[in-house]
Amino acid sequence: MTFIGLRVVRGPGWTSGTEDGGEGCVGTLSELDLTEVTVVWDNGTRKSYKGGRNNVYDLLIFDNAQICVEHPTVTCDGCGEDRIKGTRWKCGICQDFDLCSACYNQDKHDLSHYFLRFDKSSTSSVKVTPRQDIKKQKCQAKGIFKGATVTRGSYWRWEAQDGGEGSKGTVVDITDWEPSFRTKVEVKWSNGSSYNYRVGHKGKVDLKCVQPASGGCYYKSHLALVDVKDAVETDEESSEDESISFLARTLLHEHILRSLDAAVSEGIPDMLTAMREVVSSSEETIKPGLRVVRGPDWKWTDQDGGEGNVGTVSEVGSSEPETPRENCVVVTWDTGSRAVYRVGENNSYDLRVLDSGPTGVKHDSISCDSCHVTPLQGIRWKCVSCFNFDLCSSCYYHNEHDITHVFWRYANSTNKRFKVPRRCDSEQTLMKGIFVDAVVCRGPNWKWKDQDAGSVANGVVLSIKSWDATDTANSAAEVLWANEKTNTYRVGYQGNVDLKVVSSSSGGYYYPDHLPILGKVEVSPCELNVGDTVRCCYDADLVKLLQNGHGGWNEDMRKYVCLNGVVDKIFSYNAAIVKYGDGKRWCFNQDALSKVNSLTSVTCSPMDSSVVRKVIELGFDRRTIEDVTLKQFSEGRGYFSTVEDLMDKVLETQQQRSASSGMEQSTSEVVISENQKADVTLGSILTSDRVNASETLSENQRLAEENRQLKERHQCKICLENDVSMTFVPCGHLVSCDTCSTDLKDCPMCRCKIESTLRTFIS
Repeated sequence: MTFIGLRVVRGPGWTSGTEDGGEGCVGTLSELDLTEVTVVWDNGTRKSYKGGRNNVYDLLIFDNAQICVEHPTVTCDGCGEDRIKGTRWKCGICQDFDLCSACYNQDKHDLSHYFLRFDKSSTSSVKVTPRQDIKKQKCQAKGIFKGATVTRGSYWRWEAQDGGEGSKGTVVDITDWEPSFRTKVEVKWSNGSSYNYRVGHKGKVDLKCVQPASGGCYYKSHLALVDVKDAVETDEESSEDESISFLARTLLHEHILRSLDAAVSEGIPDMLTAMREVVSSSEETIKPGLRVVRGPDWKWTDQDGGEGNVGTVSEVGSSEPETPRENCVVVTWDTGSRAVYRVGENNSYDLRVLDSGPTGVKHDSISCDSCHVTPLQGIRWKCVSCFNFDLCSSCYYHNEHDITHVFWRYANSTNKRFKVPRRCDSEQTLMKGIFVDAVVCRGPNWKWKDQDAGSVANGVVLSIKSWDATDTANSAAEVLWANEKTNTYRVGYQGNVDLKVVSSSSGGYYYPDHLPILGKVEVSPCELNVGDTVRCCYDADLVKLLQNGHGGWNEDMRKYVCLNGVVDKIFSYNAAIVKYGDGKRWCFNQDALSKVNSLTSVTCSPMDSSVVRKVIELGFDRRTIEDVTLKQFSEGRGYFSTVEDLMDKVLETQQQRSASSGMEQSTSEVVISENQKADVTLGSILTSDRVNASETLSENQRLAEENRQLKERHQCKICLENDVSMTFVPCGHLVSCDTCSTDLKDCPMCRCKIESTLRTFIS
């Protein structure tokens, strides 16, 4: 069974203090790894825990109804619940007597009887001791239950339903977010509105607990351990091949592959590569809901309504009866027509994927660097020329960023990618169909009675959005009907299309040759070959960022970043094994590598320069320096050549940020003597050579040099133009003018944090 969505509490191996909120506080399992799980606690904390590694079990399963566990033929003899949801407790003494978890924990039935715990609807069970023997182990569950006070949580995506950031509400009911159970939480907000939110559905938690409520009691030693190996159990009658396939599909998901760098470096990559292919193939499975346009082998005239018209994959072919034939799909076009098309049959491909967002494809932790949508959903476009720059499909099609740059296309959340031509060299086609301003009427999957005011009524599309606020982007359309009523309808969600166009509208332009061919595995030629001499083209910190999902990072890799190595093996997921002179082999993201014979002068991070280091030493904010430096580098303007140029840009950026936020730094004024000011020097100023040379000068030259040095003491050590006028508190150093002091966080003399400043005049 899957574990994503389980409600959990701390277990016997717990050593993490009170980060869960304390004994009995409940959380939701949101991610699964080979040996660990990630939990979002009801208090908002998000951490990873051991799920059997070294026989350590940090967590217990409080409730598994959230992962659709149900016992179809069993009724609770305590409350009468039909089809017990979650864990089933069967009395070991009495004949045919069962309790649900709520009744079991409320001490219904004889406490001296032992029970059998059924964690799922199978014949396997675990015998537990009588409850009367372990009363001291009884704990109070606390968290998001009826009566709890809540606010927005980590998965919030409901705009301002709550009345705005920081608003609080009260949980009034917990029901089922189908198909899971006990996952829909109704909240009444302080503004009087009431809405439903996810707590456990597919591992999502939309809320955070401000004041927990009681969820009843539980017997700690009677709960099941969270053991990740149970997540890949198969039925005993399953074949070995089925078990292996299930293991590959379940465990070797991308977030697990990120932690396999050690295994790769030790020679296991052949096995892992094969298993990765299983994962990639399964994740690239054609799914209902894909939005498509005509493809390279199209021969069906204007069945689609013409070039650029959009449709939805409604059914996927298979060898099963009553389905379309294998390697074919059924497409429902926005015009209302419906037909079967080839996606590999006879090596023919009739369709391209315009948008995979309606099927739930998303790229966690990736944002569009133009519109800043997070996470990026649907196809991801990554610039080859610029460091860590991504676009969503909408921004890519609208020609955001430099159209002379080449991009990688990521069709799904794996690291498999395909390099597409430059947009400036490619033709665009206008997409048409159910988009904003289209005139529509009820379509082939309509089931909404007379919401549209009658079967012949038309409406206008107001927006394209997600259906039911799920992870299926662009899968629905909001329509205003002639009766002035507004409702949302499915256009892609699970392959359903409730509407058809009467008059199409434009969704903008797209690049046909850049889109994935539906059903075809496209592989870009690798730019590296086994035997190539390579070196990392960024500094260690940037390489570390690139390693996420490409073998991971080990601090021992840092000393190899600046060394030449030889490519020993290449993987399809954009990683390569590099062998070094000492025999050590490391797995690197191919984006971090360049052939030594093709390296240009730009072979390291733009942060790795003497100019940047000098400005950092002067006490400027490192994050601002990095933002400015990487921005210039990504725009193709190379390094900053002088300290002054970089400081000017940093100061300009910080002043813009200060102005936009309306923040003003308060200052006080104080007068100090000329002698006090003369005592202040900047030890790092590069004047020592001139001072040493002055010893050999004539008396007049010596006096002139002393006069120059005195003026330098009066001069701001940041801009080298204005006189110093600000004293830093608490260190007392006087090295900056009024303008420059507002942008400093640390004193450039002693690195002491600046708590306040004093305006200073020379007496």
